[in-house]
Amino acid sequence: MIVSTVLHCGRPFLNAYLLSPICTLSRTMMRAATQITRVAKEEGTIADVFTTIGTSSEAAPLPLRFAQLKKNVIADMGATPASIVQAWKQVLAASKVRTEEIVSLGGEVCAHI
Repeated sequence: MIVSTVLHCGRPFLNAYLLSPICTLSRTMMRAATQITRVAKEEGTIADVFTTIGTSSEAAPLPLRFAQLKKNVIADMGATPASIVQAWKQVLAASKVRTEEIVSLGGEVCAHI
C-alpha cells in the first residue's frame, strides 16, 4: 500500500487512513444513517405559502395593533376615508380605460422581437 502525506486543515494527514477499513466502515455507517433518517416529504404548491391563494379563502386576521398602525399612517398622510375612496375610484376608472386599450390591441400589446 502506498502511503502519502497531505495537508489536511494545516496538519499532516495520511491518505492511508482514508483507504483503511475503519474509515470505509464509518463512511458506510454514516451513509446508512442518513438514508434511514430521510423521510419522504409531501409535495406542496405555492398556495401553501400564501394564505390568500390557498384552498381556504379565509385569511387569518391580523392582530389589532395593525389596525392602529394603519390608522396612524392614514392620519400622518392627512388622508380621510372619503379621500381614500375617491382615490380608489380613480384607480378603477384608469384601469378600466387601460383594460379596454389592451383588449383592443390584442396580441399587439406584447413587444415582438
